[in-house]
Amino acid sequence: MLKKIILLSSVLILSACATNPEGISSEQFATSAKLTKGYNFTQVTGEKIRPINLTEKNGLLVMSAEATLGLMIGEAQTSTLALNLKFLENYQKYYFARINDVNQKITQRKETVRQCDDQCSITQYMLINIKTDDLLAAREQGLVFSINKTDNNTDFIFKIPSNYIDGLLKRYEIEHTVPNTPINTLVSTSVEESKATEMTQYWFNKLDSEEQIAFSTWAIKSSKKELTFIDGSKNLEKLHYWYQEATKVEQKNLRTWAVGNLK
Repeated sequence: MLKKIILLSSVLILSACATNPEGISSEQFATSAKLTKGYNFTQVTGEKIRPINLTEKNGLLVMSAEATLGLMIGEAQTSTLALNLKFLENYQKYYFARINDVNQKITQRKETVRQCDDQCSITQYMLINIKTDDLLAAREQGLVFSINKTDNNTDFIFKIPSNYIDGLLKRYEIEHTVPNTPINTLVSTSVEESKATEMTQYWFNKLDSEEQIAFSTWAIKSSKKELTFIDGSKNLEKLHYWYQEATKVEQKNLRTWAVGNLK
């Protein structure tokens, strides 16, 4: 019992510097986020949070987890997640992350730390790449990812909550919205828009809120694999036609534009 109390106390102390996202509004996360502008990109960095631990089998190994999301919008459509993972020493190291069934090798941000009191612990400092499109798709449901020993394992499962992701996107939208003017685009586009882009935006603005969300979700998911188009109004059919006429680059820009122009 004493060891359990000590372990619980250490978890609380270690996690004190990271925010528990539960009960915090997206507007609060938008206010605390930091925005950096470059020549052809904008990065929005959120505050450090405690991701939701969904791990079952190895859940008791996790002593603390701290995550900081860097949302990148622009020519480089790759965002990053900095994760500090502290776990009870089990003579294992974790080299892979998995997001939406896609594995990647984790980048170590700095040297792994080993500490010993009554229990020995290991802290790994990780950097994980995330496609910005995946974050846009996770705006309402949150983003689930796993940390694994190999690309065949599933060891630790975490979730970045939707209110945190939504807050970073709102911070971007606040910066790029002129009062009483809709956001023109979330990514860099050519000065001269194509007819397909113009008509896609036109018909998108004709949709009601429900169909806008449905189209945006379909467009993001169908960029990874071919999906049957959703049923809907005549305006939705016309939107689909013009979206299909756009080039792959234009479609990528339109997906991000659509998320920023939802009613």
